[in-house]
Order: sequence, then C-alpha cells, then structure tokens
Amino acid sequence: NEHGHGLQYVFQALRKLWINVNSPTFSVIGSGRFLVQVSSEEELREVMYRKWVVGGRLLITSRWKPGTELRLNEKESIPLWIRLPQLPVLFRNSYSFKAIARGMGASFIRADECTMHRDKLGSARVCMDVPLDFRP
Repeated sequence: NEHGHGLQYVFQALRKLWINVNSPTFSVIGSGRFLVQVSSEEELREVMYRKWVVGGRLLITSRWKPGTELRLNEKESIPLWIRLPQLPVLFRNSYSFKAIARGMGASFIRADECTMHRDKLGSARVCMDVPLDFRP
C-alpha cells in the first residue's frame, strides 16, 4: 500500500495500460507480488518486454514456467532492462553483452528485437539479472 496504492489499484491501472491484452487475470501471491495470466504469446510479449510504471513504481516482470516453485523469499537479484547508449555496432552481440554483464556481477538474459536486428543504432537495450547490491 505504499503511496496509497494497493494491488487493486495496480491491477486496475494495468488493465488500462495493457490495451492489447484482453481480460488478464491477477492472482495475489503475497509480499506485493502477483501472477498475471494472459491468453496468448502475443499478449505475453506485450506484458513482458515493456517497462511498466504504476503509482511511480517500476514493475519487475518475469515469466513463470510450469514446475517452478513460487518462492516468496526476497531475491538477491532482479532482471532489469538496461539501455547502453552509443554502444558500437561491433559490440552488439551476445558475447559482448555477456562480458558487460560479467563486469557488473550480473548475467545476460536477452537483448530486445531492435538491438539484435540492429534496427536502432543509437543505443542497445538488454535485459540482465542484476544483483540487488550492485553499485555503479
């Protein structure tokens, strides 16, 4: 309920933001965490690969896989989308992204479509699992 926004407020805000997601279902699992069920892979991509801010708070998304235990203990790291401005095209590959992640004590998860296809040359965007105690 930080900032006066409970989970019902978050769910209502997400339904408005997710204009391409039909009838998402939300299940509270505790500690401010919740599951979202969507109807298709396309809807999943809409939810997973964009940055969502509700009530001034960035939402962290990760995909649940069948057989994976839902753990409520605090994580030691979180997946973050990171923008790498002016990264030379020569270094826009998985090998370089993994090296950058290692230098941060993180692990490389994936690059967005535009980065992998080199559609936007101004900056690269990658998702990395970053330790919560990371300091630049």
